[in-house]
Amino acid sequence: MRKHIDIQIYQKASKAYENLTQAIEILEGLTGPDSTLPPHDYYRARNLLREGEKSFKEALGNAKKLLGPLPGYVAEDYAVWRTQSLNERNVLAHGRDIDDLIQELSSDDLIGPWMSEDEIKAYLEENFENQQSGKRKLENIKVRMILDKLETLIARGKELNKLALQQRA
Repeated sequence: MRKHIDIQIYQKASKAYENLTQAIEILEGLTGPDSTLPPHDYYRARNLLREGEKSFKEALGNAKKLLGPLPGYVAEDYAVWRTQSLNERNVLAHGRDIDDLIQELSSDDLIGPWMSEDEIKAYLEENFENQQSGKRKLENIKVRMILDKLETLIARGKELNKLALQQRA
């Protein structure tokens, strides 16, 4: 595991979040009933939406490389080292029940500013059991939460983009 991949998950996710929230803010201003933004801001919002989606895809790719299953030929030492490295960089969640995870994720440097405690609680209630089924690991829920939040923002941005296009026509 290269050091820069795990750091880039958060960097790319943060960049995607910034771009997507800015795009949504502009598009909401353009589609509102009392739109005071100039029409050329649509192009800025569209570009921010594209950049946000691109950063999301890069973060998703890095997360798959970093948290995905290891090939069979990898030594056991590597698996232990990878887990230790992810723990050191605060990529993995440590809580084992919903209440512990709510507290941990609410105080997390990345998730805390993005989501309220109520949003975190609702997300965990919906996905807690599912995250533990199959090959999924509960410790990866933090990264999954980040990626799901970005997917939601992308969907909202695309929805507003369509609405803005219809109003421009």
